[in-house]
Amino acid sequence: RIKKMLMKEYDESDNLDKYIQDGISILIKFPQNKFPDSDTRDMLATFYFSRLWLVAQLRKENKSSKMCHVIIDEIKTLPTLASFMEKYITEFRRNRIALSIACHSLKQFGKLLDQMLACGSNFFILTPCEKNSIETLKQLVTPFTLEDCLELKPFHSLAIINYGNQYWRGVVKLDKD
Repeated sequence: RIKKMLMKEYDESDNLDKYIQDGISILIKFPQNKFPDSDTRDMLATFYFSRLWLVAQLRKENKSSKMCHVIIDEIKTLPTLASFMEKYITEFRRNRIALSIACHSLKQFGKLLDQMLACGSNFFILTPCEKNSIETLKQLVTPFTLEDCLELKPFHSLAIINYGNQYWRGVVKLDKD
């Protein structure tokens, strides 16, 4: 499914609002070879995320709505989006938005990290990962040890997934493409 989403051509008739209401997965991707300017990628990511945020807030039956999963990679390249998220992240779960973050280092989140931890965000710690990042998430990575995390094979990630105030932890294999 993910490969299909990645290969799908842009279609102006796509209805982001309907997809969110129906719980359909949405992948918004800004390839660096098509959008080499980081400011442009930041602006586009902020536009799409703010649109998603508005739709989530306007849903009539938000408590029974399907969860909308948002996966963000390399947020350090999206400073405007990170600033936007910092303001509203504490309201994401209430508005049925589940945030998943992929990163090598937690330093890139700055002040946003404490809020992400408090809000039950999901984390995908990618290899190579920093020792400090694992130590920051020590309670969340248990039963994995620091050594387990630092010795992850290439194209593998430690996934920490929040589901209903509980966490699933495991090593997942990533697609090389």
